[in-house]
Amino acid sequence: MHIPRTLSCGAAAFLLAIDFGLESRAQGAPDHEALIRGFVDMFNDNDMEIADRILGENVVRFHPRDEVIRSRDDFKAFVRSCHEQFEGFHVEAGEIVATRTGGFLTWTVTGKHTGTLDGPATNKTFALAGSDNFVIVGGKIVHDVAGWNAVEFYRQLGVDPCPPPKAYRNLLTLRRVPLEVHNEQSMAVAREIFAANHEFVENGRQYRGIEGFQRRCEPLFAAFPDLRLEVSDEIAEGDRCSHRWVATGTHSGTFLGIPATEKRVRVEGMCQARFDREGKIVTTIVSWDSAQLLQQLGVMPGARPVGK
Repeated sequence: MHIPRTLSCGAAAFLLAIDFGLESRAQGAPDHEALIRGFVDMFNDNDMEIADRILGENVVRFHPRDEVIRSRDDFKAFVRSCHEQFEGFHVEAGEIVATRTGGFLTWTVTGKHTGTLDGPATNKTFALAGSDNFVIVGGKIVHDVAGWNAVEFYRQLGVDPCPPPKAYRNLLTLRRVPLEVHNEQSMAVAREIFAANHEFVENGRQYRGIEGFQRRCEPLFAAFPDLRLEVSDEIAEGDRCSHRWVATGTHSGTFLGIPATEKRVRVEGMCQARFDREGKIVTTIVSWDSAQLLQQLGVMPGARPVGK
């Protein structure tokens, strides 16, 4: 059988198993069936002695969603991680087919997500069906091609299997500043998305840390209780993001020393931010036309048209 060079070693092994193994199913291989059952016991008992007995030193495990395993030690680490990530991890064997060159196993695995796989623990239980195709040489598993529905697995855990690029995640985080921190007046969100050393710069004035930012927000929220911001023209690249915004609200309290006028105002501005490696905002720079606000509040005359 010709194996294309572009195939991975795991996929090639699978094709070899089909070519040489399934045709000899009638001959069977009882020792291979026992070895496959030992494979199930290895996972259920987290038993590294079984792993040493049934796995080849350079065993290869292939699954499209996971990194390729290329040694017995790596395979053992994978087995241990299953129990570290999932409370009550258990493999229920289904069909076992032993062949002259290997074998085939269907299974259902269950557990509870209590580890940190692709994010914090969800504490959700799952039940997932899958299969393994084995190539066995000298009484050892040397190749294992696993198959299971990764999308269904992550759906049960409530985890996004395809997280967005970091720049886009940063953009979504920055969007929370106007839409949640300001529109919902939520300091809790600010504490969540700002780094501990966050610096907020507004029209050249600096506010350091969450306490400084809160001192900036309190009079704004009190003066414009119905404040609403809308976002447009968002740009994200690397660790930096920016957007334009439009703020509207009713001047119902003292702001910048100006008593309430109950006038509706509309102000446009821009926001730029820089993120750290953990996705926290470390610097926010905001600029807007304060003269535009003062004119709408009636405390500053508008500019005269040119030539008048």
